[in-house]
Amino acid sequence: MVHNYKGKKVLVVDNSRWIARLIKNQLTEIGFEDELVSIATDGHQAFLILDLKEFDLVTSGLYLRAKNGLDLLNKLRTDSRERMKDIPFVVISAERTEEFIDSLAKGGGANGYLTKPFLNEELAEMVDRVTEKGNTQFVRLDQKYKPKSILYDPSLDDIGIHPKVISGFVESTVEAFGQYLVTAVPEKPESGNGAKGDLVVSIDFVDDVHEIQVVILVYFPLGIACNIYETIFGEVDMEQVKGVVQELSNIVGGMAKIKAAESAHEFLKLTNGGHPVDPREKVQMHFKLGLPETRENGKGSIKLDGDPRFTVPFVIDQQKAYLQVYIQKA
Repeated sequence: MVHNYKGKKVLVVDNSRWIARLIKNQLTEIGFEDELVSIATDGHQAFLILDLKEFDLVTSGLYLRAKNGLDLLNKLRTDSRERMKDIPFVVISAERTEEFIDSLAKGGGANGYLTKPFLNEELAEMVDRVTEKGNTQFVRLDQKYKPKSILYDPSLDDIGIHPKVISGFVESTVEAFGQYLVTAVPEKPESGNGAKGDLVVSIDFVDDVHEIQVVILVYFPLGIACNIYETIFGEVDMEQVKGVVQELSNIVGGMAKIKAAESAHEFLKLTNGGHPVDPREKVQMHFKLGLPETRENGKGSIKLDGDPRFTVPFVIDQQKAYLQVYIQKA
């Protein structure tokens, strides 16, 4: 059943204005009017908007500034006003753990959950179902994109780096592209410097105590970068394209530094000449994330020692992007 959404108001909440705009575009494609789809970029701003205006639907990411998506949902569901308590609320996120999704379904207060990346028709089906009169069931779709449970097969490893280290970077990259509703399929990690791309974004994170610096380079063919931007905004503006790929790379770095801290012993081994660390020794790393830099056909201004530890190609719409990782003494 195709619903008529003329006159219906939606609030799209996401900490990335690019991703919020992308979701807004998809909503207008299924029948919502552009001027009636509002955007908020943090949870506090979203609640202020909801306090002032009535909406027929809210879509929200999880990781927001000020209040996260679950804080916003809880605030609405505990509000004394019926219009706030009953508004259909769809959580949209790259989070895939079954425990989390089950907790939303069993009393979390959400009406539905959509995993990034998703297709336009999947968003349309979700909205149709959660806004259908009389529907009280939590909606979760059998979505087309199903990532492999293991993104990196350690049996393919011939570059001498612990699989957990490589998997952390691979998973972060797949999840970051997924935030932009792009499916990135990783190929076999390689040693050496085999990457190429029209736009190169560099970002680093540093643990000052252990003097470890990790530098990530993401290589984008112009076609991939422009396609991501065009999906969000339409006509391509090259300066704005650089902003989109910078933010995407910043997401990669933010996720990867968390996963890197979970492999502290392996990172120490990689920077102390290969000497193992006693597994009984407790090591805590606290990485500080730098700012992304974009260069055309270049590696940026971060100082790099030698060749990267590894390079991972990713297939995106029959093109290839590349991730390169340097792990070195700060």
